[in-house]
Amino acid sequence: MFRRVWAQQWFVCLLPVVFALAWVAPEIASRGGWLRPELTTRLGVGLIFLIQGLLLPTAAIRAALGQTRLHAVVQGMTFAGFPLIGLAAALLFGRWLPEELRLGLVFLSVLPSTISSAAVLTAAAGGNTAGAICNAVLSSLLGVVLTPLLLALALGSQGLAAGAQGGGIDVGRVLWELIRLIVLPFLAGQLLRRGIGDWAAARKKGLGTLSTCLILFIVFAAFCDAAQAEVWTRHGVLLPLEALAIALGLFVLATAATRGLVRAAGLAPGDAIAAEFCAVQKTLASGVPLAGVIFGGDPRTGLILLPLLIYHPLQLSIHGALAARWAKRAG
Repeated sequence: MFRRVWAQQWFVCLLPVVFALAWVAPEIASRGGWLRPELTTRLGVGLIFLIQGLLLPTAAIRAALGQTRLHAVVQGMTFAGFPLIGLAAALLFGRWLPEELRLGLVFLSVLPSTISSAAVLTAAAGGNTAGAICNAVLSSLLGVVLTPLLLALALGSQGLAAGAQGGGIDVGRVLWELIRLIVLPFLAGQLLRRGIGDWAAARKKGLGTLSTCLILFIVFAAFCDAAQAEVWTRHGVLLPLEALAIALGLFVLATAATRGLVRAAGLAPGDAIAAEFCAVQKTLASGVPLAGVIFGGDPRTGLILLPLLIYHPLQLSIHGALAARWAKRAG
């Protein structure tokens, strides 16, 4: 039992270990610490997206231009519907939340979709796998530009501040950093596919594990910064429960809204499955590096990431059960 859980969810299993280590010895990976996270995390972000570009078939990106109705539902929900839900929740309940969780709520709501898990779950449920891949790819590409812009607009509407000094998001700086740390490495990976694409495909599992380890290190560095700045001690023991309530509430509302859009668009059953998995899921693989770039060394980043870190296993657990149920019904 333990081996099976470890094999499938080792990242989630290691999160409490990472948090405990950051709490006990934050000097390891806080800014200026032994591991020099101000440099190593940026290198890690670039390597993550180099690997993504190396593993992602160029044909899947080209195919992202078709299937208009499915695109409209998924991208409309990802970059309009979900952010509006998050913003409304922040306005209604934000007065009872620490500012870090309000930032985390809004940040989670403007993130793009996952790629691998949305496609895998769509395939397992008997949905339109090609449509899921295309929309997930398109979502990730659009997210590089739309996520920081939407975040800046949403935070400005609430009077919230983000950034190392709490002075707001410098969208120009963030976009340049995203181009440098995400777009250029991703394009380099696409170019490298021509020469070592087969080599990378044969080592896809190992490269995926490397990416996940890099994400874990970036999370660890964020936790260390938070512990060093003592942001964890400012709030009571209810903080994780508040983050769980945020994640669960957003998931339920986004699922209901997506199903409404699917019915309104008259999507076929296979497209409806792809739409639900793509529109409701939020990426951890891109979300953690994006947070590192957008919040620019803000010591609160560990707390800001908390709703996303809870949302990630939540979405996989619920969607995994749904995929199994739909597959059984289809069979």
